[in-house]
Amino acid sequence: MAAIVASQAGAQTAATQSDVEVFEPSYFARFNPATAEDMVRQVPGFAVDDGDRVRGFGGAAGNVLINGQRPSTKGGLGDVLSRIPVANVLRIEIVTGSSAKLDMRGQTKVANVIVKSIEVPVSGNWQVVGRHYRDGRVSGSTDITTTLPAFDGTLTLSVEAGSPNFGRGGPGSSPRSFGRRSYYNGSLNLFEQHAGLSLSNTQSIEPAFEFKRSLDWGKLNLNGSFNTTESNGSNFTEVYSPGFAGPVSRLEATESISQSDSYSLNGDLQFQLAGGTAKLVALHQRAESTSDSLFGYYAGSGSFSRSTDVQSQDKSGESILRGTMSWPFGDAHTVEVAIEGAYNFLDGVRKVSLNTGVDVTPPGSDTIVEEYRGEVQVSDVWKVSPELTLEPSVKFEYSQIKQEGRLSSTTSIFAEREFTYPKPGITATWRPNGTQQLRVSLERKVAQLNFRDFVSAVEVVNDLVTGGNADLEPQKVWALGSQFEQRFWGDGVLTLLGSFEKISDVQDQVPVVPLGGSLLQAFDGPGNLGEGETWSLGVKASVPLKNLGVPDARLDVELNSGNSEVLDPVTGAVREFSDAFGLARNLRVSFRQDFPQYGFSYGLTFNESGGATSYRLRETSKRQRTGDDLSVFIETKELFGLNIRAGVNDILETAFINTRAVYDAPRSSGNLTLLQINESRTGPWGFLRISGKF
Repeated sequence: MAAIVASQAGAQTAATQSDVEVFEPSYFARFNPATAEDMVRQVPGFAVDDGDRVRGFGGAAGNVLINGQRPSTKGGLGDVLSRIPVANVLRIEIVTGSSAKLDMRGQTKVANVIVKSIEVPVSGNWQVVGRHYRDGRVSGSTDITTTLPAFDGTLTLSVEAGSPNFGRGGPGSSPRSFGRRSYYNGSLNLFEQHAGLSLSNTQSIEPAFEFKRSLDWGKLNLNGSFNTTESNGSNFTEVYSPGFAGPVSRLEATESISQSDSYSLNGDLQFQLAGGTAKLVALHQRAESTSDSLFGYYAGSGSFSRSTDVQSQDKSGESILRGTMSWPFGDAHTVEVAIEGAYNFLDGVRKVSLNTGVDVTPPGSDTIVEEYRGEVQVSDVWKVSPELTLEPSVKFEYSQIKQEGRLSSTTSIFAEREFTYPKPGITATWRPNGTQQLRVSLERKVAQLNFRDFVSAVEVVNDLVTGGNADLEPQKVWALGSQFEQRFWGDGVLTLLGSFEKISDVQDQVPVVPLGGSLLQAFDGPGNLGEGETWSLGVKASVPLKNLGVPDARLDVELNSGNSEVLDPVTGAVREFSDAFGLARNLRVSFRQDFPQYGFSYGLTFNESGGATSYRLRETSKRQRTGDDLSVFIETKELFGLNIRAGVNDILETAFINTRAVYDAPRSSGNLTLLQINESRTGPWGFLRISGKF
């Protein structure tokens, strides 16, 4: 593969037929990175994608490779990169299209991080993040990683602790928010208003390890982690009637606590066999969690009225064994065969009780769901010509799902279903020259059922019950996608994106009618609507501004929008999918300018996003963000060789609005009885991040 090489001065074209863009360590020097994650985050036109959150390994591929191989882990690619010290990174390659030499099947653009394969000296990195909120509350987190030679290989140890830092290098999230709720009757007359304050605190610790060793006959990679997290939250609400001008009619208070523990052990072994390359992958993950939420209601004077207690306990796990074998056939073809087997389960229990001792747990709240799944895949990377590459593939999936609904300690009901699906696909990549590339893909996808859709759920504040549905079918999709990429001004990238999906058995909330009942007795539950469509258009641009007179500066813009159509089972009218936030109009603009001679940088990020509506039998709920979100930061590397970043988030104090309309009968015939408008906001808050390496 020919390559485009990027230096600190910018990207310089080394050849005309290029599907690899190479970024040397010197390109990232002005950012003072401590880890490979810090480096990848600064690659223009690229963002880390953890892959689809699905069961199994083959369909959950992300867009990051290490030395040409996919890490043997699901998701968490930022964590994988954060454990690689910058001293061990030789270069980063951005590969587009299809490649027979890399483990990138299913992805059309990946970051291939090339790390040293020889024994490395002891090195590491650390980070401390502190956050300050408007009411004086503070939170923080820290992590440290070290890499050292051990057991004739390389061992990396890390630990993260504190209030979780969602996205290493980022600021984290706020543990406090203010909210207001307004209630109107069917005539749209205000009859009640709520003012509330929510506080939360989450603490976790996660040690992890990675081990890599080259053997005489192959390569061995192992990784594992353990996480324990404790969370507690409280919400206090004052209720005024008929509005804030009136007296406090009652008080509402919620206290919740949750605990979760999880671990994962994963590994892979790669070796040569029968003229090709073989790879065995094993993953094993387990998790347990409990939660307890007490909803209390009091008179305006403070005297106790009633309470509801909601408890939950979940145990879940996944075990995967996957084998792949690839062979080159001449210079034009590389064929890969993969076989995968997986076992997944969820054991969920819910209990709802009143202060009187009455048990009001809905049916379907104590169940265990198990899945045995197998998949066979054959794919070929066919280099038709220097300009055109095709990647045809076919998958065949078989799954068996078993469910046990426990009615009592001695009585259970059982259900079992089997699914078989062929999933063909093809991707074409055309490179007319060294700066342009067109990628088009067509594939059949089959969604995986969310095990939690089999377990009933309760929402106390809005008095909602969502029933589990053992007859839920996975939705099937024919997905057409296209991307056109234009490189310009050295390391500038412009990408145009489009997609269209034809879907059968659309998964959504549906009215579940009891046996022998009518629509009036139905309740809400997950189910299938029938045929549907989605489509979207988008543009992404990473613009180096030196050609416009702004040196060492970059502007990143991402805009996408789309829509969907499906037949509403209640009204019979065409509507969009429920909660289709990914198809709403979303705009993100980021700007950064570096001053290498002073070791100083600054930047800002602007976000604007649309809303989405969920549809139930007797109500609709539209959630959206009003106003725009603005964050700013400054960064320096001139103090003791440390990278110090300070910033402020949510400067414009964005509000989140939820508009809920409730009817006295199914929406097709009912009258509006309640309009509820919820508003919440966190307000501006600042952070300070200090990171270094050793």
